Amino acid sequence: MFIPTRIPFFARITPQFLAGIYISQQSYFTKLNLLVDNLAFYYIFILLIINLLNRLFKTTHNINENIILISLLFLIHGFILGKINDELINSGHFSKKNPDLLLVEIVTEPNVTSGQIQFIAKVKSVQKKGRRKKASGQILVKIKPFKMQLSDLSFGQLLWIPGSYVLTSAPLNPGMFNYKKWLARKQVYHHCLTEEKHVLLLNQKTGNKLLTHALKWRKKQVDLYRKLLVKKDAVDVASTLILGYRAELDKALVLAYSRTGTIHVLSVSGMHVGIIYFVLDWLLLHLNTTRTGRYLKLLILLSLIWFYALLTGYAASVIRAAVMLSLFLISKMLARKSAYQNLIFLAAFGMLHYNPYWLWDIGFQLSFLAVGGIIYLYPIVCGAISWRTPASKKLGELVSLSIAAQLFTTPLSLYYFHLFPMTFIISNIFITIPVTLIMYSGILVIILKSQHLATFLEWQITLLNKGLLLINNLPYPVIEKLWPDEFQVITLYLLLILVLVPDSFKNKLFGITALIVLLQITTLQKKAAVRQQRQMIHFNTPYPSTLAYIHADRAYIITNLALGHPTFAYYIQPALDSMGVKKIFIFPK
Repeated sequence: MFIPTRIPFFARITPQFLAGIYISQQSYFTKLNLLVDNLAFYYIFILLIINLLNRLFKTTHNINENIILISLLFLIHGFILGKINDELINSGHFSKKNPDLLLVEIVTEPNVTSGQIQFIAKVKSVQKKGRRKKASGQILVKIKPFKMQLSDLSFGQLLWIPGSYVLTSAPLNPGMFNYKKWLARKQVYHHCLTEEKHVLLLNQKTGNKLLTHALKWRKKQVDLYRKLLVKKDAVDVASTLILGYRAELDKALVLAYSRTGTIHVLSVSGMHVGIIYFVLDWLLLHLNTTRTGRYLKLLILLSLIWFYALLTGYAASVIRAAVMLSLFLISKMLARKSAYQNLIFLAAFGMLHYNPYWLWDIGFQLSFLAVGGIIYLYPIVCGAISWRTPASKKLGELVSLSIAAQLFTTPLSLYYFHLFPMTFIISNIFITIPVTLIMYSGILVIILKSQHLATFLEWQITLLNKGLLLINNLPYPVIEKLWPDEFQVITLYLLLILVLVPDSFKNKLFGITALIVLLQITTLQKKAAVRQQRQMIHFNTPYPSTLAYIHADRAYIITNLALGHPTFAYYIQPALDSMGVKKIFIFPK
């Protein structure tokens, strides 16, 4: 791993490709001009290709001379790809057909939320006035059950639901999680709330058979954990950490993972894929003796790694890890020097071709940033300190790894989660061995179905949870209520990139100073805005109306809710935090 002096090809063109996808989703097109605009872009695209080929044949094939033209090509390519995959502008979208009934296919695992069975479904066809027509699009389905059980519904199942859908709602109050935008990034713009009696289940499944069988197998393993493990927390953590099953974890436990900077453990990602790989690589070490054995080992490794990705429900972070690991293993087998900097951009480029909407997936963004930190920043941090003993060197490498990944993900984490874990180094060092042992033990429990191993697994999980809760109770474990805006996040990443650019500090000094000054100016502007704010806010909550008067960094709130009430924390507190409110006065007390 090293900081390259020459920027790899995919590192040059992928940012333009991402920009094209981003622009495609920020621009607005009507029915009248959509076709004309897309055709214009296609014509420009073809002309640029002709121009590029002409230049390539007339030059010495130096790619650097044509990088501007190539960048423009991939910008347009990203734009077109984003528009092609935008279901809402498709004339076949179900929302344009005013249907009476919808035939849908379940495409996510059903779960129970607030007493309702929920899942995302893909619309296959619509029925209007007795006539059935093909349709497209996705919809969030919520069913109020009476006799229906969660086990009655499964991935790939077909069912008829009423055509009485509505647009997903925007956040009720400022600062709240924008569930509407989150669903829109998954191409889901509508939801249907219906009762069980209006739903007709069909004894037919049309989903991906391989994924269907994998999810069924995973469900059996979750049931095995429930049978062998006694504590619910142990079952939930094992199911989530090892199998990627979305269990309902205890809120206090999730908060402890989040505040200690180890929440990534509960989302199956590159760390978990890496652990699986190292075990398999060790078990198949004897195949390295012959050329045929090495090819057989590669085939087995790729098959099992992708089966694990399939088993976890194709999470974006797992696919990223599987793609990068696959490229690394193939390049290693072909005896080519692995360009890690190129692999990460190639993986992003390929994944976004498969699904451009992964660009807005938080797991996708943070996983790529973490790997970027490990590739670019880890060598600098690790090389800055000299280690005297092998043990201290291993510890130093682990600390450097944690710092590199944390620094690259921090600006985006602050934007999404509004906190910074001060104990992330201690926490990440602490979880390394327990999580590895839990992964190995959990897999052995599945294979051997041993009650003794299950007891040992439960003890490990309990120890991990208690350790993180203890770390979370340390003085000042986290800095909260951090609300950087998009401009500040972009500025922070530009500053980080500028620091890592392989050039003399003297040449970079002006740019670094300018970005730091810019951050200071925006911070002072936000503080000035807080001091000057005077506004009245009516909060929408399930309880009687809540009225707040905001004066600078103080909030005077008329409500029957206590300050620590869950409803206050969910509906009101985010707005106060986003406005820089530090003192809250409740009336009546």
